[in-house]
Amino acid sequence: MIVDLLIPDVLDEVFLRLHQDKESLHALTLVCRSWTRYAQRILFQRISFRPRRDGSFVDFLEHLQQSRFLSSSIRH
Repeated sequence: MIVDLLIPDVLDEVFLRLHQDKESLHALTLVCRSWTRYAQRILFQRISFRPRRDGSFVDFLEHLQQSRFLSSSIRH
């Protein structure tokens, strides 16, 4: 497929230029599976949580730390 022939540096540049257009980035994840990692890196670059008093955030953090895939992607 022609989209697979695009150079990764070109894809990085295209996706970085779309960093404020979350709707387009999401749409691009549906176009080509290999584009998903580029878009997700920008879409999930910063995630914010609101604290809750029921302890669910602590449970969520424990879940993230126990997941091999997710824990390697977390920066504090």
